Amino acid sequence: MKLFVLAGQSNMVGQYAYAAELPAELQGEQADVVVYNRGTWSTLHPGIGAASAAEFGPEVTFGRAMADAMSGHSVVLIKYAVGATTLAEDWNPNTPGPLYTGLVDAVNEAVAELSSEHDVEIAGMAWMQGESDAFDLGKSEAYEANLRDFIQSLRDDWAEPDLPFVIGEIASDPVWTHYDVVQQAEAAVAASTSNVTAFSTDDLPTTNHHYNTQGQILLGRRFADAMMTPGDANFDGYVDDRDASILGSHWQMREGATWADGDFNRDGMVTDADAAIMAAHWREAPPAENVSASEPAVAAMLAGAAVLLLLRQFAAGRRRVGQGLAGVAGPC
Repeated sequence: MKLFVLAGQSNMVGQYAYAAELPAELQGEQADVVVYNRGTWSTLHPGIGAASAAEFGPEVTFGRAMADAMSGHSVVLIKYAVGATTLAEDWNPNTPGPLYTGLVDAVNEAVAELSSEHDVEIAGMAWMQGESDAFDLGKSEAYEANLRDFIQSLRDDWAEPDLPFVIGEIASDPVWTHYDVVQQAEAAVAASTSNVTAFSTDDLPTTNHHYNTQGQILLGRRFADAMMTPGDANFDGYVDDRDASILGSHWQMREGATWADGDFNRDGMVTDADAAIMAAHWREAPPAENVSASEPAVAAMLAGAAVLLLLRQFAAGRRRVGQGLAGVAGPC
């Protein structure tokens, strides 16, 4: 089971986004995605942890996108979001109140329940928060340090040192007085922290300063896209020989391939195009230890050649993909 955590404030809760306006296939139960919210298990549907049963948050399209991508894995979501809350106070791990501890406990409880019968991995976290901090200059200026502490504390508490963490940057809405300071903090953390990604939400439509139906549809999909590092077939945030092994085992699959099979361009097949995507992102996070940071072009060339040669050898039956790249990179 791959477990994903969705947390934050009102734009993660979901309000002004109405289930009746969703595509028909998303209005009801999505039986292949399980959600844990405030001690209750259910299959994915609108209204979970939202402002009302008629509304929804990004989990609806995020869950659908992740389940579609992850053949062979069960997708579990944990939603833990409360409106009008700040990272400086409510979610702060250094002065832990009910929200931080509640989030940690909710994930631990869910993992404990599932682990009795399943192999469970905390596979990633989506974070949509910061609007309330932006009302106050002091909290805005502290946001970068607070976010770094938040991410590190969660990784420590869940024993997931490389937990993929995706940030939806708050919108450039003047109602969030110091939105630019918070945005800069979010971008800075993503740029300087391993396995952390951020994306802009400025183009998402809103109603009363909150992402509306179309905005939430897009928000969930963007969280999913950001969670899926190109070339990362096993969703661990890295692109390495384990992903090459997965891609190689599905090499030349021509119908029904998913991301988890190595279909990174989502055309339903596993081909040279997907191998090229993997090569372009090889060991992108973290950088290869044996390659100088001043030689990115050389690193990309060697990695790309190694992946492509490895896959060709696999397809020809001359090499086991699981042996990795150790004996391939040199001759390239």
